[in-house]
Amino acid sequence: MTTQAQILKLVRELQQRRGTAVLFITHDFGVVSEIADHVVVMQTGKVVESGPAREVLDAPQHAYTRKLIDAIPTGTAERVTPTDGAPFVLQVQELCKTYVSGNGLFKKGRSVQAAKDISFDLRRGETLGLVGESGSGKSSVGRCLVGLAPFDTGRILFKGRNLAQHGNFRKEAAGRIQMVFQDPYASLNPRHRIGAAIAGGPIAQGVSKTEAMARTTELLKLVGLGADAAMRYPHEFSGGQRQRIGIARALAMQPELLVADEPVSALDVSVQAQVLDLFAQVRKQFKLAMVFITHDLRVAGQMCDHIAVMQRGVVVEYGETHKVLGDPQHPYTQKLIDAVPRLAAPVAA
Repeated sequence: MTTQAQILKLVRELQQRRGTAVLFITHDFGVVSEIADHVVVMQTGKVVESGPAREVLDAPQHAYTRKLIDAIPTGTAERVTPTDGAPFVLQVQELCKTYVSGNGLFKKGRSVQAAKDISFDLRRGETLGLVGESGSGKSSVGRCLVGLAPFDTGRILFKGRNLAQHGNFRKEAAGRIQMVFQDPYASLNPRHRIGAAIAGGPIAQGVSKTEAMARTTELLKLVGLGADAAMRYPHEFSGGQRQRIGIARALAMQPELLVADEPVSALDVSVQAQVLDLFAQVRKQFKLAMVFITHDLRVAGQMCDHIAVMQRGVVVEYGETHKVLGDPQHPYTQKLIDAVPRLAAPVAA
């Protein structure tokens, strides 16, 4: 059972055992369906709809409520369009990563194997989903891919060349492999205007300031913020807008591989839907290969061509998304799917 499912089960048990009243604040209507008896829907500080959970979920009256429900990822995966003719952008072979903590003079360090013998291929224009619970190792793999963490053994081939064996090539490839982080605000310098944050990477790679700023303007328009956003600071934007800025900053380097680490987990469902649509748009427009890291199988089903399910540092199931989600073979994958919140009838208190 996933951590979220465990927490929801615990809340229900405490409520029933002690007769406790629960005020549960969430943006996820799947969670609402599983735990709530009554629902209050808020928009810009005002209550726009309230009532019994089933009435609100089955027959929403307000447009905003309908928008929130419609924005929930369905997790429905379509069959993959074969890309056999496309070149490999990324090939990961038996990647291993171990963290050691607590080493001291009189104390032996604790080892945690975050990734063990991870292997997968990714062609141009494809998206691979790395899915699993917190602590499964999926983010560690992502950090190894972009060079933010060293790995112990194995190989990472970018366009057929081994990143670990070619120091100069790692530097050359740095601009072609970009990451979009879970918390875009933490990855933006609060003292720098947005335009400088986006243009800084290309300028560091030798692009002229004039060209870099022109590229910045076009990308801000592409992600739906407008050219005037370049003169503003990170704190002046919402979470969804900051994630759009993170995407624009990554695209400014003209990457061929994009690694997105839980990029929508902190966003409410309506903003999440917009950002997912933007990811799909830029992948198609720039023919990007993408590694999409998420714990949400609904998001993975919507975004990914293939899925690698990770548990305790190991890939336990790997295949086309519609096959993995439609007919899971591993018990852990089955457990993850069973734990996904759905718009079902709530459990009676």
